[in-house]
Amino acid sequence: MNKRILLFLFVMLFVLVLLNANDAATGTDLLPRSGQAESPSVTNPIDLGQGQLEDSVGGLLEGTATSDGFFSISYAPDFSFNRLSFQLDLKLQGQAVNDPFGITLDFSYWELPPREADQSIGDYSMAVLLHYSSFIRYIQWGDRYEPIYVRYGKLAGITLGDGALLNGFFDLGVGTHVTRPGLNVTLDGTLVHVSNAGFEFVTNDLFNPTLLAWRMYSRPFTLKYPESYFSHVEFGVSFAENPSVSFIDSENPHTRKLIAIDMGIPLVARNHFNLAFFADLLIQTPGASSSQPTLATRYGIFGHSRSFFLFNTSLTIPAFGTYYTDYFDSGFEQLTQADRDKSILSVGSMRIDMTAGLNFTKLGAYLRTRIRSDYSNGNFSNYKFQANARIDKRLFNIVSLDLSYEKLYPIPTGGDGGEGFFEGLYTLRNVEITASTIIKIKPYSFTIGLSMVYDDLAQSTLQVDTAVRISIL
Repeated sequence: MNKRILLFLFVMLFVLVLLNANDAATGTDLLPRSGQAESPSVTNPIDLGQGQLEDSVGGLLEGTATSDGFFSISYAPDFSFNRLSFQLDLKLQGQAVNDPFGITLDFSYWELPPREADQSIGDYSMAVLLHYSSFIRYIQWGDRYEPIYVRYGKLAGITLGDGALLNGFFDLGVGTHVTRPGLNVTLDGTLVHVSNAGFEFVTNDLFNPTLLAWRMYSRPFTLKYPESYFSHVEFGVSFAENPSVSFIDSENPHTRKLIAIDMGIPLVARNHFNLAFFADLLIQTPGASSSQPTLATRYGIFGHSRSFFLFNTSLTIPAFGTYYTDYFDSGFEQLTQADRDKSILSVGSMRIDMTAGLNFTKLGAYLRTRIRSDYSNGNFSNYKFQANARIDKRLFNIVSLDLSYEKLYPIPTGGDGGEGFFEGLYTLRNVEITASTIIKIKPYSFTIGLSMVYDDLAQSTLQVDTAVRISIL
């Protein structure tokens, strides 16, 4: 840890000295580089760029250079102090010339972004805050299901309450190698002198959110009946919406607001393991595609071993209206209205859903599996099996990974040409496998994108994209 701190302080001191020397120099112009990325704007996610390669003293260190003399150095040190952990993203770039030999450093990344003539103080302050927040990849205090938990950065593995509105959510609205200024906060009410209550807040972007959700809960019987079995019965209210201005007054299929009223009855309550039966009342407000609200009920079991292992199994029954399942599922921002229509659960049918996940938060690794099916008129249909593995911190030689397996059952099980559920898991019919990864084997860095799609005859379409780089550090 001391070595990490000393190295980080040395890098910061080096940059400050260079900044001072650059300010004192006269008649020296920075050499521009064509196609150079602009500073992040309020409406764009923060691009991690190339700073995801070499592991050096607990961080990621990379140096790259091109034949025209441009070079860049990126360092992403990570630190841990008791319950606080964070990772930075520091960059330095410049231009080298041979005749005569010289090096010019570009410090535009560290400077204040320019202010436009008609830009208000508030908008400019927001732009400055967003720019310098790009120096931080994530900050985390505590752990989920502890009295206080705060995480700033890209959302990963978020389950709100029993999973009624958000169930194992990952932010796929930006690329695998791009971070985002998201925020997840949980607060136990006892910290603010409100006993037996709590609050959780989630947004995928503090500056331009496309997802905003919160939940409040209370255990009203605890004070009056502290020894009763029902003392830990929990009641909660959850809310989720897409507040993005770009989706308002449009036909975009993400304009509904979701409300959940939940009750949880504990079955097992231990320090390291909790299990509860829940019942939810789900409400979806009218949206661009429907002028009527929707009502549904949901029942099931939710359990977790702190934040390491989470699972839930549920049964969802729509009462009236057009009910959309998985409204704010991972990757919802890429869905079209046609995709939304495929997720409609009609009145008279039921959705059976089972989800389990393992979260190795300190390693930045997340595993998730999910099975779901619809039941109507005595038949099961629309089976879907998903498995995902995600890594967003360097683990061995893997710098980052997003691996997804999806198995569909378009024909009802037991029907002509249909597959049984377990039988289908042993075939490649209607399977889609996608992967995106960066692998570092010094001095090479391999960026690989893979997509394999199998039709109902198990015939595949394969697409592979590969890029190889040589790192100078």
